[in-house]
Amino acid sequence: MALRIQGGTFAAGTSLSIPTHRPGDLILLFAYRSTSNLAITVPSASATVPTWTTGGTSNANATYSVFAYAFATISAHTSGTWTNANIIQVVVIRNVASIGPVVRNTGSSSTINYAALTPQNTNGTSVIGAFAAANTASTTSGIDTPPSGMVIFAGSNTSPRQVFHYSGVVRGFPRGLTSFSSANVNNTFISAWTTWVFEMKPKRASMIS
Repeated sequence: MALRIQGGTFAAGTSLSIPTHRPGDLILLFAYRSTSNLAITVPSASATVPTWTTGGTSNANATYSVFAYAFATISAHTSGTWTNANIIQVVVIRNVASIGPVVRNTGSSSTINYAALTPQNTNGTSVIGAFAAANTASTTSGIDTPPSGMVIFAGSNTSPRQVFHYSGVVRGFPRGLTSFSSANVNNTFISAWTTWVFEMKPKRASMIS
Protein backbone atom coordinates (compact mmCIF):
# COMPACT_ATOMS: atom_id res chain seq x y z
CA MET A 1 0.00 0.00 0.00
CA ALA A 2 1.41 3.38 -1.00
CA LEU A 3 2.59 5.73 1.70
CA ARG A 4 0.88 9.11 2.02
CA ILE A 5 2.43 12.22 3.52
CA GLN A 6 -0.33 13.78 5.60
CA GLY A 7 1.48 16.95 6.65
CA GLY A 8 4.48 18.46 8.34
CA THR A 9 5.50 21.46 10.39
CA PHE A 10 8.41 23.17 12.17
CA ALA A 11 8.81 25.23 15.30
CA ALA A 12 11.66 27.05 16.98
CA GLY A 13 11.96 25.92 20.59
CA THR A 14 11.34 22.71 22.50
CA SER A 15 7.82 21.65 21.41
CA LEU A 16 5.37 21.96 18.55
CA SER A 17 1.85 21.01 17.46
CA ILE A 18 1.62 17.75 15.52
CA PRO A 19 -0.31 17.98 12.23
CA THR A 20 -3.62 16.15 11.81
CA HIS A 21 -3.17 12.42 12.39
CA ARG A 22 -5.10 9.31 13.30
CA PRO A 23 -4.23 6.02 15.06
CA GLY A 24 -1.67 4.06 13.09
CA ASP A 25 -0.04 7.06 11.40
CA LEU A 26 3.72 7.37 11.63
CA ILE A 27 4.95 10.56 13.30
CA LEU A 28 8.55 11.42 12.39
CA LEU A 29 10.38 13.97 14.55
CA PHE A 30 13.76 15.64 14.13
CA ALA A 31 15.00 17.75 17.06
CA TYR A 32 18.13 19.86 16.61
CA ARG A 33 20.37 22.05 18.76
CA SER A 34 22.70 24.35 16.86
CA THR A 35 24.45 26.24 19.68
CA SER A 36 26.19 23.42 21.59
CA ASN A 37 26.31 19.67 22.04
CA LEU A 38 24.11 19.77 25.14
CA ALA A 39 21.97 16.64 24.91
CA ILE A 40 18.32 16.94 23.89
CA THR A 41 15.95 15.13 26.24
CA VAL A 42 13.35 12.79 24.72
CA PRO A 43 10.00 13.26 26.53
CA SER A 44 8.36 10.36 28.30
CA ALA A 45 5.01 9.00 27.13
CA SER A 46 1.86 10.38 28.74
CA ALA A 47 -1.86 10.58 28.03
CA THR A 48 -1.15 12.64 24.89
CA VAL A 49 2.60 12.31 24.33
CA PRO A 50 3.23 9.18 22.24
CA THR A 51 5.86 6.56 22.99
CA TRP A 52 8.83 7.96 21.09
CA THR A 53 11.34 5.50 19.67
CA THR A 54 14.79 7.02 19.32
CA GLY A 55 16.19 6.16 15.90
CA GLY A 56 19.49 7.77 16.81
CA THR A 57 21.29 10.74 18.31
CA SER A 58 24.16 12.85 17.01
CA ASN A 59 26.72 14.80 19.01
CA ALA A 60 29.29 16.53 16.79
CA ASN A 61 30.59 19.94 15.71
CA ALA A 62 29.01 21.71 18.70
CA THR A 63 25.54 20.52 17.70
CA TYR A 64 23.17 17.82 18.94
CA SER A 65 20.25 16.12 17.21
CA VAL A 66 17.70 13.39 17.78
CA PHE A 67 15.81 11.43 15.13
CA ALA A 68 12.73 9.85 16.69
CA TYR A 69 9.40 8.41 15.61
CA ALA A 70 6.14 7.12 17.03
CA PHE A 71 3.02 5.41 15.76
CA ALA A 72 -0.06 7.33 16.76
CA THR A 73 -2.52 5.66 19.10
CA ILE A 74 -4.94 8.61 19.28
CA SER A 75 -5.82 11.54 17.03
CA ALA A 76 -4.71 14.23 19.49
CA HIS A 77 -1.05 13.59 20.25
CA THR A 78 1.26 16.32 21.51
CA SER A 79 5.01 16.39 21.00
CA GLY A 80 6.03 16.75 24.62
CA THR A 81 8.98 18.93 25.59
CA TRP A 82 12.31 18.24 23.90
CA THR A 83 14.49 20.05 26.42
CA ASN A 84 17.55 21.82 24.92
CA ALA A 85 16.30 21.72 21.31
CA ASN A 86 16.48 24.93 19.24
CA ILE A 87 14.18 23.74 16.48
CA ILE A 88 11.91 20.75 15.86
CA GLN A 89 10.44 19.33 12.66
CA VAL A 90 7.66 16.76 12.45
CA VAL A 91 6.15 14.89 9.48
CA VAL A 92 3.08 12.62 9.56
CA ILE A 93 2.97 9.70 7.13
CA ARG A 94 0.16 7.16 6.62
CA ASN A 95 0.40 3.45 5.70
CA VAL A 96 3.85 2.82 7.21
CA ALA A 97 4.33 -0.59 8.83
CA SER A 98 7.76 -0.02 10.35
CA ILE A 99 11.05 1.83 10.15
CA GLY A 100 14.04 -0.02 8.72
CA PRO A 101 17.72 0.93 8.89
CA VAL A 102 18.70 4.45 9.97
CA VAL A 103 22.04 6.09 9.08
CA ARG A 104 23.41 9.54 9.82
CA ASN A 105 26.27 11.80 8.91
CA THR A 106 27.66 15.02 10.35
CA GLY A 107 30.21 17.58 9.31
CA SER A 108 31.21 21.21 9.14
CA SER A 109 32.09 21.92 5.55
CA SER A 110 30.97 23.29 2.20
CA THR A 111 29.48 19.91 1.30
CA ILE A 112 26.52 18.21 2.98
CA ASN A 113 26.59 14.40 2.68
CA TYR A 114 23.71 11.95 2.91
CA ALA A 115 24.98 8.48 3.82
CA ALA A 116 24.20 5.44 1.68
CA LEU A 117 21.41 3.13 2.85
CA THR A 118 20.38 -0.38 1.79
CA PRO A 119 16.68 -1.00 2.56
CA GLN A 120 15.66 -4.25 4.20
CA ASN A 121 12.84 -4.51 1.67
CA THR A 122 14.43 -5.52 -1.63
CA ASN A 123 11.30 -5.28 -3.77
CA GLY A 124 11.35 -1.51 -4.24
CA THR A 125 8.30 -0.79 -2.07
CA SER A 126 10.09 1.06 0.75
CA VAL A 127 10.27 4.84 0.70
CA ILE A 128 13.54 6.45 1.75
CA GLY A 129 13.29 9.59 3.87
CA ALA A 130 15.93 12.08 4.97
CA PHE A 131 16.10 14.88 7.52
CA ALA A 132 18.84 17.49 7.39
CA ALA A 133 19.82 20.56 9.37
CA ALA A 134 22.51 23.16 8.83
CA ASN A 135 23.64 26.13 10.88
CA THR A 136 23.69 29.56 9.21
CA ALA A 137 21.41 28.19 6.52
CA SER A 138 18.71 29.66 4.30
CA THR A 139 16.71 28.70 1.23
CA THR A 140 19.70 29.63 -0.92
CA SER A 141 22.40 27.92 1.13
CA GLY A 142 22.12 24.53 -0.57
CA ILE A 143 20.43 22.48 2.14
CA ASP A 144 17.14 22.78 0.25
CA THR A 145 18.69 20.92 -2.67
CA PRO A 146 17.64 17.28 -2.25
CA PRO A 147 20.22 14.53 -2.72
CA SER A 148 20.08 12.58 -5.97
CA GLY A 149 17.00 10.33 -6.04
CA MET A 150 14.95 12.49 -3.66
CA VAL A 151 12.66 15.52 -3.70
CA ILE A 152 12.13 18.11 -0.97
CA PHE A 153 8.88 18.09 1.00
CA ALA A 154 9.40 21.10 3.25
CA GLY A 155 11.99 23.40 4.79
CA SER A 156 11.85 25.60 7.87
CA ASN A 157 12.02 29.39 7.63
CA THR A 158 14.59 29.80 10.38
CA SER A 159 18.31 29.51 10.96
CA PRO A 160 19.37 26.82 11.67
CA ARG A 161 17.36 25.43 8.78
CA GLN A 162 15.78 21.99 8.72
CA VAL A 163 14.46 20.10 5.69
CA PHE A 164 12.72 16.80 4.95
CA HIS A 165 13.38 14.97 1.68
CA TYR A 166 11.93 11.71 0.40
CA SER A 167 12.37 9.44 -2.57
CA GLY A 168 10.23 11.16 -5.17
CA VAL A 169 6.68 10.71 -6.39
CA VAL A 170 5.06 8.26 -8.81
CA ARG A 171 1.38 8.76 -9.72
CA GLY A 172 0.96 11.07 -6.76
CA PHE A 173 2.50 8.76 -4.14
CA PRO A 174 6.00 8.54 -2.63
CA ARG A 175 8.28 6.35 -4.77
CA GLY A 176 9.92 3.20 -3.41
CA LEU A 177 13.61 2.47 -3.86
CA THR A 178 15.77 -0.66 -3.77
CA SER A 179 18.85 1.34 -2.72
CA PHE A 180 20.07 4.81 -1.87
CA SER A 181 23.62 5.83 -2.76
CA SER A 182 25.72 8.29 -0.80
CA ALA A 183 25.06 11.78 -2.15
CA ASN A 184 26.50 15.26 -1.68
CA VAL A 185 24.87 18.69 -1.97
CA ASN A 186 26.52 22.08 -1.80
CA ASN A 187 26.57 24.00 1.49
CA THR A 188 27.08 27.62 0.45
CA PHE A 189 27.87 28.76 3.97
CA ILE A 190 30.54 26.59 5.57
CA SER A 191 28.81 25.52 8.76
CA ALA A 192 27.88 22.51 10.87
CA TRP A 193 25.32 20.12 9.40
CA THR A 194 23.64 16.80 10.25
CA THR A 195 21.74 14.38 8.02
CA TRP A 196 19.58 11.34 8.77
CA VAL A 197 18.51 8.78 6.13
CA PHE A 198 16.01 6.01 6.90
CA GLU A 199 13.75 3.36 5.37
CA MET A 200 9.95 3.45 5.73
CA LYS A 201 8.35 0.07 5.04
CA PRO A 202 4.78 0.16 3.70
CA LYS A 203 1.84 -1.71 5.14
CA ARG A 204 0.39 -4.59 3.16
CA ALA A 205 -3.12 -4.02 1.83
CA SER A 206 -4.48 -6.45 4.44
CA MET A 207 -3.00 -4.26 7.21
CA ILE A 208 -4.80 -1.06 6.19
CA SER A 209 -7.60 -0.10 8.56
